[in-house]
Amino acid sequence: MSSWLRYSLQWLILGAPVLIVAVGAAEKCLSLVPRMPNAHYYLGVAYSEQGRIDEAIKELDSSVHLDRKCALACFQLGKAYRKIGDKGKADECMRKFGELSLEDKSEERERRDSFLQGLARH
Repeated sequence: MSSWLRYSLQWLILGAPVLIVAVGAAEKCLSLVPRMPNAHYYLGVAYSEQGRIDEAIKELDSSVHLDRKCALACFQLGKAYRKIGDKGKADECMRKFGELSLEDKSEERERRDSFLQGLARH
């Protein structure tokens, strides 16, 4: 994770009063690496917290397109669509979030089982 993105995330976690700094950090990160899905995600979340929903949707949509397996981006995008009253797109994003969450659990289970099998052999 880039230092700009880490910086952005740290500020985002601290709350609304410092979102301006988080937005600036994420924007700086994207100016350096425009195809970074995590930076688009954090910028979208920050915009959403500021009430800048159209901009949030643009950033979250970029995150989803760059990383099609990002369940959290789908969830946040669904929340943003709900805020503007687009129930159809919101439901579609939430459906995708549910599918990706199940895939994540399945992959987690496979990694855990593989790890345990490796331990049993030793």
